[in-house]
Amino acid sequence: SCSPPGHVRAPFARPLSEVSAASSPARLPAMRPLLWLAVLALCSVRAREGGTCPAGELDCTGGAGGLCCPPAHPWPEGQREATCCGGGCCSAQQTCSEISELDAACCSDQLTRPCPAIGNYPARCCGRWTVCCAVGTVGCCDPAQPWQADSAAARTARLSSSSATRQPHAAASTPLAESSALKAATFARLEASTTRAEGSSVVYALLLQIAQLSVHTIASGKLVNTAAVRGYENYGASTRPWAYSRATKSFVTVEANFTEAPPTLGGPGRTLTLWMIDARTGVASSCRVSGATGQPSGYCALDGGASMLLGLLDERETANDLHSVRTPATARFVKLDVRTGTATELSSLPRGKDESSAAYYSSYFYACTRDGSVAVRIGPRAASIGKDSGVGLTYLGSEPAASFEPLKWAAGGPPLTLQTEAAGSFLSLAQQRRGLALLRWNSAGGGTPTVVAKLDANTAVPELPLLGPLGYTLDSLSDDGAMYVALVSEELLPGFGRWAIVTIELELGKVVMHSLTPMQLVATVSVSGLGIDHS
Repeated sequence: SCSPPGHVRAPFARPLSEVSAASSPARLPAMRPLLWLAVLALCSVRAREGGTCPAGELDCTGGAGGLCCPPAHPWPEGQREATCCGGGCCSAQQTCSEISELDAACCSDQLTRPCPAIGNYPARCCGRWTVCCAVGTVGCCDPAQPWQADSAAARTARLSSSSATRQPHAAASTPLAESSALKAATFARLEASTTRAEGSSVVYALLLQIAQLSVHTIASGKLVNTAAVRGYENYGASTRPWAYSRATKSFVTVEANFTEAPPTLGGPGRTLTLWMIDARTGVASSCRVSGATGQPSGYCALDGGASMLLGLLDERETANDLHSVRTPATARFVKLDVRTGTATELSSLPRGKDESSAAYYSSYFYACTRDGSVAVRIGPRAASIGKDSGVGLTYLGSEPAASFEPLKWAAGGPPLTLQTEAAGSFLSLAQQRRGLALLRWNSAGGGTPTVVAKLDANTAVPELPLLGPLGYTLDSLSDDGAMYVALVSEELLPGFGRWAIVTIELELGKVVMHSLTPMQLVATVSVSGLGIDHS
């Protein structure tokens, strides 16, 4: 059974503490969490001794001099032929994003995967729950829920500053430098913000501050209890959204073990680890999942967080074909007991040959109906090119099926979040002409959604100065469906914001918003989880 948060168990074949420090760049975005998603390079370089490499090391320059690296992986993961990478060496737990590119990055085998150069995007490291794409701020797209966008202004700024060197990920590895003028303007705006609302709900949040995950209890915008996460290694990188379990008062996710050799045809699948972080103490625990293997591409909480609906892809379907562009052909769905780590198979369905199929991204989701019978995702039908925003529904059971409906109203701002209501309708935050608004809509996607509440005019999607929109906007709905909370960006200057907590009483449409204090800047902090505390 899974140990409760506070009792740490080693999830992998060897403790994470044994993973070399050189692999820590393998995180996703850390600075502002999500920016590392496009980088993570750092490696040890050894000089030649007497014009030759030391015994057991590889000459990465073909005799031209200077760079010697350890031998490659014990198994052929991805495009890896050696540890040579972009003028440096990757560690044993990393894979080079593109061995032929001078500005390549070392990608964490556990949390990231290499993406090849596409258009104006260089070879880069993307989170394993994302897909390589040719749109957005960093070219790593999450089919389950938008976390990056592609505004014309942001694209112009990004390309003008990075396309010549093809190194947006290298720029991302440098902490944001704030000018004295920007700081002065920011704090002048803060001092002028004197209005404070009353009555905010108490919530738990999982934040990534610079490179450290931490849990926070939020009351009326104040971070009244903060604890650094202990026992979980995120390599300083941004994470996918963690589900909130009210049953265990913890944030929960599932990861595949990429520190072990990849599966083979006819062999066992890749093992899964269930992770839990106590929302009050930050102490993490884990256990190996029994009854299911594969790569988790989506999940949502069920039964108050006592269980999860988990979407999986099986790499064994493409085993022994590491250099092909084929992807697993089947989406699988299991129900996972959070307390025991035991998974029960529910159903599976063919994904189809490409993104034109409604089922292609069916296993990518962060929302589902409360009975777990339908998994729901929002975003483009074709995630790789950002086309046709809509809602994907996967109906589970004895005869599973998938559908995708365009959202005709999304042209004014596609949904950023998704909560399912008991009546079968959805709640989503969406960008409006002035600020964000909470909308209620149905799965048919047609017509005009109902505006439940409008937020302040200075609320916006998370954005990084010069780079553009980047980061998840997360929300949560109370068990009785009466109270809605979200963490949103409150702009201080165009493209420069701080995090604020929004509480909405759905029946009355009453909105209360508090800026987080101490202040949490969007440029240096990202949101990894959010949940309402009903204790």
